[in-house]
Amino acid sequence: MLYRLSYLSRAQIVIIDRFPGWSRQRLMLTKLTQLLDNVSVVVDKNALRFNQTALTALVVVGFVLGGAVGTVLVGVTGAALLVAAGFPAAAPFGLLYRQVFVRLGIIKPKREPDDPAPHRFAQLLGGIFLAAATILLAIGASAVGWVLAWIVVALALTNLVAGFCLGCFIFLQLARAGLIKRSVEVQ
Repeated sequence: MLYRLSYLSRAQIVIIDRFPGWSRQRLMLTKLTQLLDNVSVVVDKNALRFNQTALTALVVVGFVLGGAVGTVLVGVTGAALLVAAGFPAAAPFGLLYRQVFVRLGIIKPKREPDDPAPHRFAQLLGGIFLAAATILLAIGASAVGWVLAWIVVALALTNLVAGFCLGCFIFLQLARAGLIKRSVEVQ
């Protein structure tokens, strides 16, 4: 069973764990505390939001400009998502976020314990959709290409505004079916 760890920090769990009389809750919180002790993965939620905002902006600008420039912007955005999925340390949007926006203090990181695998899977799906959109735009099937690009934008905005990540949901369903291995598990 996978517990979402994004709502309690380790300090909050330790403080709650010290109150007596909470046998069942204390057991669960102790398991979460042990999990956090063993897990060194965190996800910067603001980096994810920045990524969603950047991809939305680039695809929308590409749509407005249209033509070859629009195709290139969709292709660059798709390539950025594919790089982020395969090599998170070299993610173009992530580098821009860390090296410019965080360094200048424009955005502060919001690191929370979480499994990064579903987020990478969602980026992979978005990158594949945008790569397909780029190919379709390049060969002249612009209506279908833009539909694929706008699907990615709609899903990124849904995650940004409502906090629902369809790619993460698909990942968790595939993990539940045993088709994909989760990074962080509680037994």
